[in-house]
Amino acid sequence: MKICYKFYGPFKILQKVGAVAYKLELTEGSKIHSVVHVSQLKKHVPPSELVEEDITQVPTDPKEAVQPIQFTATRMVRKGTSMIAQIQVRWSLLPSSMLTWEEENDLKRRYPRSLAWGQAGFKGGGNVRTRSKRRDTVGRSATGTTTG
Repeated sequence: MKICYKFYGPFKILQKVGAVAYKLELTEGSKIHSVVHVSQLKKHVPPSELVEEDITQVPTDPKEAVQPIQFTATRMVRKGTSMIAQIQVRWSLLPSSMLTWEEENDLKRRYPRSLAWGQAGFKGGGNVRTRSKRRDTVGRSATGTTTG
């Protein structure tokens, strides 16, 4: 039998207690301790943020694997002491409103042959235009003799 997880709140954080716990401002009569481990908390999403409520289009069949079909943006985020590149991804089988931010290294590891990598700007981080052929000051003729 599985435990049914529910989230209650939102509650105001009064203070950080140690490295991994927080003291919350709970409502009167709450039957839980006001200091909780960070793993028991979930970020509050304010009502002004767009949240996809219709999840009927989300595939539930594990045989239907979603694939990245388009990369729409990039950003750098701090993770510990280092900066990590993230890519905003549009997925196959999902509505276009359900974009996610994924770590670039993880995407390259999981989807190395995705067609989305062929998009301009995501192939190598370089320039999109093609290089023109360079002319040397000394050239070779069709007969193999040196000119110039």
